[in-house]
Amino acid sequence: MAASIERPDLPLELVELIIEYVADDKKTLKAASLVCATWRTAAFPYLLRDVLIAEEADYGRLKKLYERFPRLATYHIRSITLRPGSRLSTEMSVADVFRSFTRFFEDKRWELSSEASEFPIMPKVQSLKWILGRDVRHSIIVGPTIHRYLSLLPSLQRLTLRAQFEDLHELELFLSLCGGHLKSLTFQGIWFREKYSRPLRLGGASHACDLSYLEKLAFERTRSSDPSYDKVVDLLLPLFKTKVSIQSLRVRYDFTISSTSLERLLHISMETLESLVIEPIGIHG
Repeated sequence: MAASIERPDLPLELVELIIEYVADDKKTLKAASLVCATWRTAAFPYLLRDVLIAEEADYGRLKKLYERFPRLATYHIRSITLRPGSRLSTEMSVADVFRSFTRFFEDKRWELSSEASEFPIMPKVQSLKWILGRDVRHSIIVGPTIHRYLSLLPSLQRLTLRAQFEDLHELELFLSLCGGHLKSLTFQGIWFREKYSRPLRLGGASHACDLSYLEKLAFERTRSSDPSYDKVVDLLLPLFKTKVSIQSLRVRYDFTISSTSLERLLHISMETLESLVIEPIGIHG
């Protein structure tokens, strides 16, 4: 009988270097995660680049993953989809959702360096989808909780929004907290609880939103009864502070914006626009 040959395990540091070469190949990563515990530790975080938070229990699940893979938040997560309401109780307010999210971050202290914040920063996250389900009827008021959450995403470049805000002022505050390097902005539905808005800052404050680097702008509609984006366009136009970089403009569904708003967007982007998509054709006056 042939004697068994012992195969010494590779050190984790070496396995991590190997995994880095196949970081974009999910099929190989899944296979590597099944080799043994060492390979699973190295490969599994690369399979969690896209995070979906749909219910309160997801915060606890994510916390356990962070505890098991301490480098996950700092080096691996690339996109976050926040979709409260798809599986949440209709009685849970937006404040309750983010209060639980804040507790999750407050419970976890990161010690990546002596200068690390008490909250985990996610510097690799470039995409945020903030999609409130139709069951969530509470409007967003930008307070300390949302401010703290958005501060964890310093490299945010792509933002998708579907939400109801208290008024236009709150939408401006929200955009200002998303950083000054947004390259893609997609609206999938914006509602306002208050008919009249408080005075806007529109660049008058140090933390005002700057869309000078925005390259892609899209307005989408899901129902014919949804309000138009004319107020949103009025808000956006003064936020192109130093330059206009829009290369792609997309408008979906009839009556999304008025012909006047579309004309204003085309006027400011006439020197940079490369792609214009209107589907279907049908803009009301």
